Amino acid sequence: MLAGILHRLDELSWRWQRISIGEYLALFHDPGRLFWMNFLAGVARGLGAAVGFTLLGALVLLALQRAVELNLPYLGSLIADLLRIVRTELDGTPPAGGGAPGP
Repeated sequence: MLAGILHRLDELSWRWQRISIGEYLALFHDPGRLFWMNFLAGVARGLGAAVGFTLLGALVLLALQRAVELNLPYLGSLIADLLRIVRTELDGTPPAGGGAPGP
């Protein structure tokens, strides 16, 4: 019985692969469709990367702010300086203390 099930599974797998190969080859006969499918896939990847990076960056900044709130001796001041730099860059204002201009 197990041998019959495995044989049937192999047969179904072969059919699915053959159908997929046929669809893939048919895609090459329509360059416009191929272009749009690849274009939309690229847009989706780009949006996914942008959203993912934004969420990850927000989580990192949130964790850094929480670490500052805990008032850890060395780590807290280091993170506070980092957050100050990020906020300065986001605001577009020069840093306090007359620092050297950037590149």
